[in-house]
Amino acid sequence: MKAHPLILLWALLPAAAGESAGGRPYPAHGFVACGGGPHIEKAIAGTLVCQAGVEAFVMRRLTVGADVGVERYFSAAGFPRIPTGIRMDILLGWHFVPRESGGKWAPFLLMGWNTSNRNAEAVYGQGVVSFSAGAHYWVRRRAGLRFEFRSYMAYWKIAHAEWTAGVALR
Repeated sequence: MKAHPLILLWALLPAAAGESAGGRPYPAHGFVACGGGPHIEKAIAGTLVCQAGVEAFVMRRLTVGADVGVERYFSAAGFPRIPTGIRMDILLGWHFVPRESGGKWAPFLLMGWNTSNRNAEAVYGQGVVSFSAGAHYWVRRRAGLRFEFRSYMAYWKIAHAEWTAGVALR
């Protein structure tokens, strides 16, 4: 079933919305980010992407989440135009700073499985794996900035890389 990241986003969204009535923070955060980057594939010159996602802490530093994004491919000269696509990633993350620490900088690593990028499947085949490194900078207790570098791999070769920046809420 291709829609399972959407179900996960829907299930985790209330947890990212704020605090419980008792003042205890929910162990999750949501984000919206945009960016882009180059492709290794000859037919694709680059990509622009805007995405929204949610991550929930399942242990002190371990997160599970999902993101959904709209991806615009730019064809290289002489190649046919590739249509805009929707991608969904399931994410497993490691946060180096525990959420309850209250620090400003919170670096993280993510590993993802791209489950339904129709364009990536056409170019690279079924299932594309991603690896990410990034950081949140919490400007306020519940609002911050998110910076991320993500590399997509197909057949254990880097397919494309992207940089995104956006807003995070917890």
